[in-house]
Amino acid sequence: MGLVVGQQLTRVVERRTLANAEKMATATTQLLVASQMSAADLRAPIAPERRAAYDALFRDPRITQGTARLAVWDQGGTVWYAT
Repeated sequence: MGLVVGQQLTRVVERRTLANAEKMATATTQLLVASQMSAADLRAPIAPERRAAYDALFRDPRITQGTARLAVWDQGGTVWYAT
């Protein structure tokens, strides 16, 4: 009985740890991206030099490591950038 309870407790801890890691990764990515964005980037078509800067930013392993895809959209729901 103790072994079964121990195994179930281990699974619960693993699930919570993974969920917390996912939340932390999402928050970190949002902070890193938001710190590089400007409101002007979302008001008009993005200039080529800004597009290049965002391409470089989104190649940063702190942002993309373990990320399947990345999208940025404005408050209206228009996709502004996607990988």
